[in-house]
Amino acid sequence: AYLACTAEVLTLDPQTLDEVIDSIGAAGSTTGRSAQAATITDALRTRLDAVRARVDGADRRSTLVLEWTDPAFTGGHWVPDMIEAAGGLSVLGFPGENSQGVEWSDIVDAAAEVVIVAPCGYRLDGAANLAAEVISAGRVSPDTEVWAIDADAVVVRPGPRVVEGVEVMSQILHPARCGEPDPKLARRIR
Repeated sequence: AYLACTAEVLTLDPQTLDEVIDSIGAAGSTTGRSAQAATITDALRTRLDAVRARVDGADRRSTLVLEWTDPAFTGGHWVPDMIEAAGGLSVLGFPGENSQGVEWSDIVDAAAEVVIVAPCGYRLDGAANLAAEVISAGRVSPDTEVWAIDADAVVVRPGPRVVEGVEVMSQILHPARCGEPDPKLARRIR
């Protein structure tokens, strides 16, 4: 009003994986690109269905995503949905809820089979360094498989690439069924 113009404001604040995909449709509708948005969302849902089919019947590995390591924060919002779609069982992360601050003792007690270090803003090399620090500090069980992932590319931004993140997580959790993850996106640290 101050600028003497009118504008329609579209607020996108997805909290779950489905809402991330639905927000693409909302943006398409608002911009007059509903058909293009529908093509994109249909393709994303098809890819998710393909991952779910590949991991169907596999043991669901307990998986903890660390969005931050100092202090420790678990993955929230759509990240637990990503884990579930990839054939995992989310540990200490709750679908549609904010990321949670957590004590390292709780992380050890949770005894996740897989820990994925996925900090925003660190890319893969930085995430790998943080994952190595978590290991060297003894903050996870020696039996825990530890991975680093390029969270900026495929986890933390609520857009189409989160489906690629599901695919990468499925490769981390079930390589025999889904293949190995792209080494530019994920790296096993231990």
